[in-house]
Amino acid sequence: MNKISRFIVFVIVISQFVISCQNRQSFIHKGVKQFTSYHHKLDSVLISADSISWDGNFFATKDYIGFADKYYCRIFKFDKNSGSLIGSMLTKGHAKTEIPSFMYAYPFANDEKRICIIDASLFMYIYNTESDTIEYRGRIDFAKDEIQKDDFSSPSVYVVMSMTDCGMDAYINDNHEVILPLSIVDRHLSRVDENRYKEGRIWGRYSLDGNKFVELFGSYPHYYLDNMAPNFENFRSVPCGEEYMVCHTVDSLIYVYDNDMKSVLYTFGYEFQNADRSYSYQADNEYMSDDIKRVSLNSSLVCTNKYIMRSCFHKIMDDAQSYTSLQFYDRKTYDLVAEERIQGIIQFFSGDNNKFYGVNIKPNSNDKYYIYTFEIYN
Repeated sequence: MNKISRFIVFVIVISQFVISCQNRQSFIHKGVKQFTSYHHKLDSVLISADSISWDGNFFATKDYIGFADKYYCRIFKFDKNSGSLIGSMLTKGHAKTEIPSFMYAYPFANDEKRICIIDASLFMYIYNTESDTIEYRGRIDFAKDEIQKDDFSSPSVYVVMSMTDCGMDAYINDNHEVILPLSIVDRHLSRVDENRYKEGRIWGRYSLDGNKFVELFGSYPHYYLDNMAPNFENFRSVPCGEEYMVCHTVDSLIYVYDNDMKSVLYTFGYEFQNADRSYSYQADNEYMSDDIKRVSLNSSLVCTNKYIMRSCFHKIMDDAQSYTSLQFYDRKTYDLVAEERIQGIIQFFSGDNNKFYGVNIKPNSNDKYYIYTFEIYN
């Protein structure tokens, strides 16, 4: 090969490399694996309550563990340390302080005094726990009357992210706007391919005054470009100081956004020990039912003054072998300092410095639910 030919090949190779890099995100990765000597303590208390259907979702605030009961349209409050019922909110009906039905209810991630309630028809209510008042906001308008197929800049190809057992996180700001996590509607696309990860958005800013989306923003991480996962696109997020942290269901990294949630500043995080991410790339319920039996799913993200805790469900359908892994990252250095595992599927919702609270989201063998407290200390 002469010099000119070698030069041409060199230019082609470099050009392809540059294009490839431009199509992939590149962020500073903080923290190292640096396991330290520590002790931990796991306690559990039975949740004591009657007249609850257990059809609904758990959540937590700094003061209590909540259960949003779909059947009774009530929110029950339990003491974090004793499991005792300490109160309830809302009731079923059509009066000003009642809810006719809902699909799930979750406190806003940045304002736990207000609870975002969404029903099966995507009607949204905002319940203020301090004033005991309900704002009825009508049906969330995804512009379905004018579906713009394959147009990822249109709200019509999205829907509010389904709240799986891992939960969901929405935000509310001072401009009377709600920021909702989004999922892509496959039937509004010509095909399921990597374009959903190149052009798709993960958040929508919704005006409560105008009843419309005013902005779609946030991108899928490059992990999905190399590992399509149309059945596992959910994510959790948490405010942490002036930043926001995002953890996607099957990605080992945690992404740290700036305070407007639009730009990734850096990443941290490492894969869980023995995690199985061998899912199908097909958007098909048949494949998903097989995948869910074995695939490890990142489930929660909690930020305290001392630690960032992330959890992961393993073998979620196997009651005998299922377990939950917990990772602890130093809040200042982002070093992975500890990893533990707990038998069963336990969702952790909140934390206080070195203590974290969760609930078994699948009832145990005697059909009971427990509040779990995991404490880590040196």
